[in-house]
Amino acid sequence: MNKVEMIKSLSFRAYNITEPNTKSYTTNSQKLEQDLMRNAALGQSQINFKGRLFNINKKDLLFLSTLAASFGLSAEYLDKLKQTLSEFLSDNDFKSMDELAGKNYIPEQVDLAEKLRAAMDFNDDNADDAEDRLSFIMDMVIERCEAGENYFPEINDFKETAQIKKAEEVMLGENIKRYIKMEKDNDERLINALSTTFELDNDDKKKLREIIDTCLKDNKVISLKQFRNYDESDAIVAYLAGIITDEFGLSDYDNILISSEIIERIMADDGYIPKLNPLDRNEEISRRDKTVFMEILDGYNIDLQTQENLYFAMKEDAYKNKYSSILDLFSNGKDINQYKVTSSVLNSPELYNYKTDLVIDFHLALKNLEAIQEKQRAKEYAAKSRYSKQSAIICLLEKQCGLTQNSIEKLLNYFKTQKLDYSDANDRWKAAYDISDLLNISGKQVNEIIKKINSMDEDELDEYNFKLSKLIISKITEA
Repeated sequence: MNKVEMIKSLSFRAYNITEPNTKSYTTNSQKLEQDLMRNAALGQSQINFKGRLFNINKKDLLFLSTLAASFGLSAEYLDKLKQTLSEFLSDNDFKSMDELAGKNYIPEQVDLAEKLRAAMDFNDDNADDAEDRLSFIMDMVIERCEAGENYFPEINDFKETAQIKKAEEVMLGENIKRYIKMEKDNDERLINALSTTFELDNDDKKKLREIIDTCLKDNKVISLKQFRNYDESDAIVAYLAGIITDEFGLSDYDNILISSEIIERIMADDGYIPKLNPLDRNEEISRRDKTVFMEILDGYNIDLQTQENLYFAMKEDAYKNKYSSILDLFSNGKDINQYKVTSSVLNSPELYNYKTDLVIDFHLALKNLEAIQEKQRAKEYAAKSRYSKQSAIICLLEKQCGLTQNSIEKLLNYFKTQKLDYSDANDRWKAAYDISDLLNISGKQVNEIIKKINSMDEDELDEYNFKLSKLIISKITEA
């Protein structure tokens, strides 16, 4: 490590190489002038320079006086500091420390800090605080150089400042330890959730922990959360889920459940709460329950996070009571208040006004399961068909008009806000008008494209989902 790197690493504060930090203080101008004159007079009256004389300006004298006061130095040492600064400025053809501002003068700042430290005659051979002293001086040099004429320092006792810094470092170390423990605990929650869901015994649970620990070590991270910002996080999730699936002889559907839960863990903020439980393993019942749940909640103006909270609360209570379905919570006239987690969410401010109606709807759903599922399936089919047609519209417009990446993004954002039936004449013309206005192209041309799409069969339309993905990738590559 060279001298510049060493000083920067020791510094009490980071050196901003792009935006120098200029500290300004508002003070009484008359008092300031008196203080500066007093410092200058003190500097001229104490001891005569024995070396070359150099006219040190008031701000530099103020800097030296502040430096000496911070270390509790005598007037004799103050004179040594003046001599040192005078010779340094003269040797380097500087008029004052003002000319040392900016990243280009870091080497000179380092050199000056070392010379000033040497002038103080500290015995640094075995001193525990030698690095702290040099860092402190470097900070003061940087502050003086960057402040220029706006330099109005506060005297900070070195020993007190060093103690504060050490205390902050200890506190930082403790915070890091707490953070690491929290993230390790969150990883352990994932391990517990997977072990419970897939009925792993203690030996298998140990193997699962070893698999995850090996993945962390191979990627040089301490917790799964750190994969959040990895460019290849999807590949890591797929690899980890695949290893777990193969190790315990699980199914492809189980692999999907594992992948989803690992992603939940990675994307969780501070408090990761597992979403997976054994009810999810019954694919048929799980899909039916989610379908019924979404069909009922679609009738209410409830945000997605609250819907999710209710769904996972119902799953938890159903599992705790050894039910196979969340709908069992409402069978045979059971009182929902006996289920603590679900009742807590239903009584939250977000759901309190909907609680009674929701409970009634879930009770009624038990009598109309097939009709509800059929209705939801029809919605899903319509959404799938609509997306395929939207993909085809973009691809055919690109073929005829040559769309830019920005134009495609505009269309995708537009389609997110629309649920149009492109087979309906009114909806078809609305889409044609909106798109023509959005892209400044012919509405008649867009209408003809939509009519052409309506004549395609389902298989042909489905191909455009893949074609759109390829088109988007190609535009990104071009950019």
